[in-house]
Amino acid sequence: PPPEFLLIRADGLAFDDGSFDAVTAFGAFHWFATAASIAELRRVLRPGGHLVVVNKRDAGSFADDIVRIVARHVPLAVASPKTGYDPAALMEAHRFIDVSSHAVVSTESLSAPQAVAHARSLRLWEDVPPALYRTIENDLSDYVSARLGAAGRLVRDLTTVVVSGRKPADIG
Repeated sequence: PPPEFLLIRADGLAFDDGSFDAVTAFGAFHWFATAASIAELRRVLRPGGHLVVVNKRDAGSFADDIVRIVARHVPLAVASPKTGYDPAALMEAHRFIDVSSHAVVSTESLSAPQAVAHARSLRLWEDVPPALYRTIENDLSDYVSARLGAAGRLVRDLTTVVVSGRKPADIG
């Protein structure tokens, strides 16, 4: 059967206790890394089940440059979703065991429209009034265009961090 997709809050999962062998969050955990949500993730994991969190982090100046460009037009309430965000420490604090963290350095190649779309996907875009979208998108496009390589792509350095932990077999 095809997979089923549900849009539900992480702090109120509609699944029975121990329903899953693994729970994953790719590039989103920082949005719901609260005590209530982590308790729910633990609850729906079977004993011995794994929580795996994957985050891409800008290893160069791309994200900071986006913040600077947007901040020229709008005072930013929050430019980063979580200051001091540490998924491994969160897992350990919520009694996950065998917590490990692995970083992989890579690059990402973006076309100019993809780079602007990436900027629009960041939390800071919520502080941008719709009347300024086009102006800021034009500034972002100028920034990206000035940095395109010979293949017409912006190459962005990334660090992808994979953090995993296991629910102890002897605890609910």
